[in-house]
Amino acid sequence: MSIWAPWLVIGLPLAGAGASLFLRAPMAGWAALGVTIATMGAALALPWHSGADALVRVDGLAIVLALLVAAAGLLAAWRGAANSGPAVARALLALAALELTALSNALAVSWVALTAAVLAVLLGARGAAAWRAAMTVLPALGLLLFGLVLLGHAAGPGAGQRWDALAGAAPRLDPALVSLGFILTLPGLAACAGLAPLHLWQRAAGRSTGPAALLLPAIGAVALGMLLRVRAIVLAQPEAVPPGPALLALGLASLAWAALTLWRRGTRNEQGTGAAVLFASGLASAAFGLGGAAADAAGLLLIVAAVLLAPLATAGGWARAAALSALALLPPFAPFGAGLALLGAAMEGAPLLALPLVGLMAAAASGLARQAVDGWRTPAPRLADCAVAALVLALVLAVGVVPSAARWFAVVAEGLR
Repeated sequence: MSIWAPWLVIGLPLAGAGASLFLRAPMAGWAALGVTIATMGAALALPWHSGADALVRVDGLAIVLALLVAAAGLLAAWRGAANSGPAVARALLALAALELTALSNALAVSWVALTAAVLAVLLGARGAAAWRAAMTVLPALGLLLFGLVLLGHAAGPGAGQRWDALAGAAPRLDPALVSLGFILTLPGLAACAGLAPLHLWQRAAGRSTGPAALLLPAIGAVALGMLLRVRAIVLAQPEAVPPGPALLALGLASLAWAALTLWRRGTRNEQGTGAAVLFASGLASAAFGLGGAAADAAGLLLIVAAVLLAPLATAGGWARAAALSALALLPPFAPFGAGLALLGAAMEGAPLLALPLVGLMAAAASGLARQAVDGWRTPAPRLADCAVAALVLALVLAVGVVPSAARWFAVVAEGLR
């Protein structure tokens, strides 16, 4: 593996964060936009640099997450171009930490990077909201650390420090330690992923100032990616606790909470956007709980759609309406096909689950559709946002209708088994 490509993806936003501290608005915002464009360009080169060493790992899942985080950073920089230097620096620091989490091959580095990304977002929140968010997510991160330590201890020195070596040694590990490690990592990653009932910290953190708050869906995506790596280790140990039921329960709870939020009277625009992301994350968790290449591919596609479309929903007007329509599983956008694939996997693998899953999906999706109709009444996006919104919507549409794009997600999902 060529070492420069992943470290360039991580290093560019980190260097940009340091430089932004010395710049004033709007120069800091424009500099961040240039840095995120360069980061996206470096991430696009990752498929030609696959491999792993002691610190970084470039495989199918890491490439998807790194590209997705780079796109989220680019959208956040575009939406927050007028922010001050410290606010821009927090967003770029969070971006660098998320890229490191996505590409890390070391368990300890993954935890440190994910924690740094969460703290970078929390630093922008003020008052009681910041304390409420911190009191929820920081204990969850502590549980995640203990769970990762247990998984590493089960494999012993060397193998227990790397994701790839740990996955290879999983069939020989103590099933009790693997099960306990999964039980401890699950609430930590569920909180970071924004799955109900551990998602409320994201609502409080989302009220922070600056573009870093727009990276909350990306934090959830990276946390779900780490959860997939933990799930692969647990599945490789046949005597360990099955991860499927817990992931399904979190997914169904998230769908129910999203439906209640969307149909509650007085729901504000930002609550509707948060519920849309919660809906997509809940569907992804349910898909990963069902397992199988088709369900995993659907879950990955839903994560991608949530991260790309959430910033559009904050733009207002037709951009908000279109973004929420896509997240409401309306055709011909990519989430529509992912929803059908998820239902097919449920009918095949867990027929008794299909009925409550359909009911909760319908309730939340109809609430999102209502929010999309209301989105037309919000102020139209700025002229500068229209081209970006159209490009993102075209990308989500293309992923839903181009067969080769769907096959790529299926190949990545197959590699997770």
